[in-house]
Amino acid sequence: MESILNVTVSGYSTFAAEPKDVNLLSYLKSTKYRAAVDEIRKEEEPAKRKALKEYLPGITPSGRFTERKEAGLIEHSGLIQFDIDFKENKHITNFAQLKEQICKISSVAYCGLSVSGAGFWGLVPIADRSKHKQHFKALQQAFLNFGIILDAAPSNPASFRYYSYDEEPYFNHSAQPLKAFYTPPAYVPTAYRQSVDDNERKVQACISEIERTCTDITKNCSQTEWAAIGYSLAAVFEETGRDYFHRVSQYHPTYSPKETDSVYRSCLGGKKGDIGTFFKRCLDSGIKYMDSTLFSEKQKEPTQKPYKSYTHVVSAPAELPRVSEVTLIPEEEQEQVEFYNQTFSELCDALGYDKAIEKVNYYLFLSGKHSECSTFIIHTCTLLSTFKQSKAA
Repeated sequence: MESILNVTVSGYSTFAAEPKDVNLLSYLKSTKYRAAVDEIRKEEEPAKRKALKEYLPGITPSGRFTERKEAGLIEHSGLIQFDIDFKENKHITNFAQLKEQICKISSVAYCGLSVSGAGFWGLVPIADRSKHKQHFKALQQAFLNFGIILDAAPSNPASFRYYSYDEEPYFNHSAQPLKAFYTPPAYVPTAYRQSVDDNERKVQACISEIERTCTDITKNCSQTEWAAIGYSLAAVFEETGRDYFHRVSQYHPTYSPKETDSVYRSCLGGKKGDIGTFFKRCLDSGIKYMDSTLFSEKQKEPTQKPYKSYTHVVSAPAELPRVSEVTLIPEEEQEQVEFYNQTFSELCDALGYDKAIEKVNYYLFLSGKHSECSTFIIHTCTLLSTFKQSKAA
């Protein structure tokens, strides 16, 4: 049976070089640059290590390209890559054994050490080459369910992978294609807003299209340009726009909930923005609110706020390491959860009904965001439990 890795991809003699066709399987088996990799792994100075790495060749394992950017794709290889860096996964106490566990997953076709030697990377075949980003998000969430954080960069099919060497690489030439892919949730109107104006319907339509296509509209934005999107949302929606800002920022490779919250907080108290800035950024990224078919004339009065969810996520084997911390509130979100142990009535007395509803909305967002983790403490927190009881009464 022919190897699923026996495909042609683009290879580069250095990061800045022009692409040339290479056979992926031969490339993965090559030991030509082993000495260079060993030298990089011995170097302790990060700056020197980075400089040495730039002399290594590399590939775009997800396909052949005329140039190394998404628009330059000639043919997809049918594979997506994953990258697990130790610095993002320090909570995993048995990180050195992680490769052994990953190799038990039937969809993994290759797994080996990263060029630094401090992480692992691998390849997974996918069922639908036209759904690269959606498959990647499903894979990302499947790993996250077991407390493993994947680098977001391979969400882009043009993501570059430097040559690396592993004395004991894992190959599965008949790996099962990943059928799971991320499907954005259907729009469900909100119960806490009395009416929705035309701008909000357009913004919601744009965001639905962003989530459907996994488009990063903040790509290539400077910090100022990113903040301008926040100002434009804050000018119209105030605190309600915080969720919108997270949803349009989430596809950036360096997305941080804590940083996004901080930027939006400054937008609320800063200069006024124009919602046209948001629409212009969407248009430049190929997103048009009129493309969405999720909004009909009957949906003038939404009744419940939409939250992100993942569907058709692959089941990882039980041997994958489970992390005890996964049931806790992530550190970057702890600043936002200071009220979750209060009752809804207590919060209304302390903040007023409108502010209490804002907090409830945020915890509903957290609960939806971590829906795959049944033990996440927000699911059964006092605030949400008493809020639901008050609505049922």
